[in-house]
Amino acid sequence: MADSVDQINEFMAAIRQKESGGNYTVVNKDSGAYGAYQFMKGTFVTAAKLAGVSTAWPPSKEAQ
Repeated sequence: MADSVDQINEFMAAIRQKESGGNYTVVNKDSGAYGAYQFMKGTFVTAAKLAGVSTAWPPSKEAQ
């Protein structure tokens, strides 16, 4: 199980680095995508609802 968690964490870190350089507050000036994973507001709100977490925009670092 730990190996799976480590692999997921490594995968998410790679996405975070590619999308935003690890910056949790960056905004894409062209698209408006926000945060470490460059979510669009509608996508984030939908995913947050499914996960049962806050849908506040912009999302906190913890919500990302």
